[in-house]
Amino acid sequence: MIRILLVDDESAFLEQAEIFLEKEDEELDVETVSSAGKALESLSNSEYDVVVSDYQMPITDGLEFLETLREERGSDIPFIIFTGKGRKEVAIEALNLGADRYIQKGGDPKSQFGVLSDAIKQEVEHYQRKRELLESEERYRRLFETAYDGMLILDAESGKIKDANPHIQDLTGYSKEELVGKELWEIGTFEDIFENKKRFNELVNEGYIRYKDLPLKTKEGKEKTVEFLSNTYEAGGEKVVQCNIRDVSERKKKKEELQKERKRFREIFNNVNDAIYLHDLTEEGMPGKFIEVNDVACKMLGYSRKEFLEMSPRDIDSSEKADEVPEVMRELLEEEDIRFEMKHQAKDGTEIPVEIHSHLFELEGEERVLSVARDITERKQKEKELERKRDRAQRYLETAEVMMVSINRQGEVIEANRKASEVLGYDKEEIVGKNWFQNFVPKENRKELRKVHQKVGESEYPEYYENPVLTKSGDERTNLWYNSALKDEEGDIKGTLSSGIDITERKKTEERLESFVNAIPDLVVVLDEEGYYEKILTSQHKLLYEPKEDLLGKRVDEVMPEDLGTRMLNFVQRTIESDEVQKIEYPLDFDGQKHWFEARAISLQMKEKDPRKIITVIRDITKRKKAREKLRENKERLSRIVQGISIPAFVLDEEHNVVHWNKACEKLTGIPEKEIKGTDNQWKAFYEKERPMLADLVLEQASEEKIEEYYGGKYEKSPLLEDTYEVEDFYPNLGEKGKWLYFTATPIKNRKGDIKGAIETFQDFTERKKVEEKKDFLNSLFTHDLRNKMQVTKGYLELIKEELSEKQKEKIRKAITSIEKTLSLADKLRKTTSIKKAGIREVSAENFKTYITNTIKDKKPLAEEKDIEIIQDIQGIKVRANSLIEDVIRNLLENAIIHANCQKIKITTKEQNKEAKIIVEDDGKGIPDEEKNKIFNREYTEKPSTGGLGLLLIKKIIETYNGKIKVKDSELGGTRFDIYLKKE
Repeated sequence: MIRILLVDDESAFLEQAEIFLEKEDEELDVETVSSAGKALESLSNSEYDVVVSDYQMPITDGLEFLETLREERGSDIPFIIFTGKGRKEVAIEALNLGADRYIQKGGDPKSQFGVLSDAIKQEVEHYQRKRELLESEERYRRLFETAYDGMLILDAESGKIKDANPHIQDLTGYSKEELVGKELWEIGTFEDIFENKKRFNELVNEGYIRYKDLPLKTKEGKEKTVEFLSNTYEAGGEKVVQCNIRDVSERKKKKEELQKERKRFREIFNNVNDAIYLHDLTEEGMPGKFIEVNDVACKMLGYSRKEFLEMSPRDIDSSEKADEVPEVMRELLEEEDIRFEMKHQAKDGTEIPVEIHSHLFELEGEERVLSVARDITERKQKEKELERKRDRAQRYLETAEVMMVSINRQGEVIEANRKASEVLGYDKEEIVGKNWFQNFVPKENRKELRKVHQKVGESEYPEYYENPVLTKSGDERTNLWYNSALKDEEGDIKGTLSSGIDITERKKTEERLESFVNAIPDLVVVLDEEGYYEKILTSQHKLLYEPKEDLLGKRVDEVMPEDLGTRMLNFVQRTIESDEVQKIEYPLDFDGQKHWFEARAISLQMKEKDPRKIITVIRDITKRKKAREKLRENKERLSRIVQGISIPAFVLDEEHNVVHWNKACEKLTGIPEKEIKGTDNQWKAFYEKERPMLADLVLEQASEEKIEEYYGGKYEKSPLLEDTYEVEDFYPNLGEKGKWLYFTATPIKNRKGDIKGAIETFQDFTERKKVEEKKDFLNSLFTHDLRNKMQVTKGYLELIKEELSEKQKEKIRKAITSIEKTLSLADKLRKTTSIKKAGIREVSAENFKTYITNTIKDKKPLAEEKDIEIIQDIQGIKVRANSLIEDVIRNLLENAIIHANCQKIKITTKEQNKEAKIIVEDDGKGIPDEEKNKIFNREYTEKPSTGGLGLLLIKKIIETYNGKIKVKDSELGGTRFDIYLKKE
């Protein structure tokens, strides 16, 4: 006999359930109670095999009852939730709290109680098997008499030994009688391990302790090394500690000897100056993984020893040398001892040239390679430096893009490079040996240049000099020369080495540049390091504080007002000390009005020993200054407007930083403006994790896909303002219990239409939301109670039907049909409530098509029963709707199949301007013209033949999408419904 405690707040349902279950199986003994409180009382006084409970009950619901039973009473009795509340989240929560089954009420009573009966018997059987297994495990005694390790079983409470296997007796020299009943720390063998009871308690609490190498003294005084491991568990309802003791004396001895050998090897290994690598070989004869490396190798390449042992030589070989490895390994396998050069790559990417001496030998029966690698970076650098020095002169002469000419003290050319031949137009043979001044310098410059050449070796000898050269064709080319003394091995000056840059084109460019500078509206001023005017380039003389000729040669503080002059000298000094462009704004009064100027300056030095020059570009910014002032006034005006409005609002600039955070926003969020202004932390007032606000998305002109990512189907485009979005959302972090906010974000644009910021405003509609939720709850409660009562009535009618005549059964069937229509009506009432909650969102073209085709597939069997053909021409269209569009199509299909008396139904979708059109039509009896305007009215749709609130619901759903539905005669001969939805 299975004793069942059935809990439900519906007494009629309890009575019906008891009848069905006991009729289903004589082994089922059902006891019913009407509340969770009574159920808990019954469970305290009587024994039951299973509990079956409803979910939605007053005072304490089914989940709270389950939680009390599991958590507070610690009962593991099988528990089944049997309810009409069908939400997925309720089922998940029930199972998480420890429910064994979750069964949905509804449908045919006989079937549903048959399912419940089977579930009860299965859960009781499963529970009994589980209990039997636990009892068997508790009775089972651990077999440890033949264990190789010594083993002790201790009482976890007292620490006394309850059992000892033979091996522990042999290991310690104590008999079982000497061990059992003693506390572990009382025995001399273990007194150093467990000095007191506190240490034992730590073992019990931690549950697991292991000592690898532990000294142990036997009863005879012999010392051994053991490995000690203990863990706690329950056996027979008692908590015990199992200790495993293994003799590792011999293993430790061998380990210590090996460690000594390794230490000696390690000392030698790590005290050489070169990197040493020991590695194995692969089956293909290539380098395998490292077996050992020394400290020098780790230091040289930057890897730890642990990292090295996961690598092979191929991992440290430079990629440019990778192709050489197979040949090196072939030679090593043949010769067994080789030397070669390689490049190793350090952990930081540095390539290090090394000379490697590798030796192939056998170790522990395996072929190994021992390699000694010496860092030859310094040697390679010296070789390269020597090579560079040897080739530098000739290479520089031949590749330089400047003229290179060597002239002896007599003026004869002793060397000339390719560029000199190219500029002068002569072959090298035609230049070398000729007098430079007589052949390659214009006549009018020869005397001056000879004097310069004669000063070679004197302190005043000019390093830089600008003069023309004469080409073979008779043209003159201007060159800037760098001159140095040419000395022999004893240091005596033998002539000059001159490098010349052809600056002919640059000179022309400078002249053009000066013309260009004179044409621009800015001043270009060159100052020396002390702030003296050296050059002024401009055609805008009206911008000069004084005439150009009065400024040149004077210092800036001599020609400007005293305070400004000091500022300008500081500006010059700041520019000299910095490598970056410096900026200063300053006013000057002249021509009877105040002018504002902006100066940008940079310090330049042509050569290391040259004095620095300050190149300054000065621009009249008077108009810009006035525009800035006007912009500042506009910003202040915007601030006053934002602060003055009563609704919460904040404003962002182009960089997403908060520039305004009004008082109302402070009150809403609890964050003062001073904490958030100037930052991009506006999200912190509304969210726990960083994410963009709606204003941030508007400011960056985010796509609707990105807005959808953050706000799902909660957002809408503003019908009034361009690029503006509106959202309703709940913010759990605002206030004590969170707030519902309606918020709008719109961009701030300048006259050109460029976005320069964004503003977001908020409206708190939490109270209105609470009223709506309460209304939805009452609707849900009503439909729930209505369904329960009608379900009970249907159940009784099913019971009565079995004992009646056919004529009486027909009347009962009509009553059941009426009840089923009432249940359908309750579902439609619930659907009406869900329309508001569903919201409008973007339905992709793929989902739109899927919604319709799935509905057709679902209703096709019903149509085939009535020999009705369904024709479809469906294309995917992106629309503004939600999943309820599937219910719309389903209802229209059902109406046509059941009521239209048709042979053919056709469903078509098409795009029409900014709308998507769905057409559902049939070839049936049609709807009279006088009724077409009435079919969407409540009075019409409530007629029995119309199936309840169907068409009225359809119209309501479509209107929530801002769409419409029309009815007309079909070209097929019956009725046609046209649905219009907004395209996305």
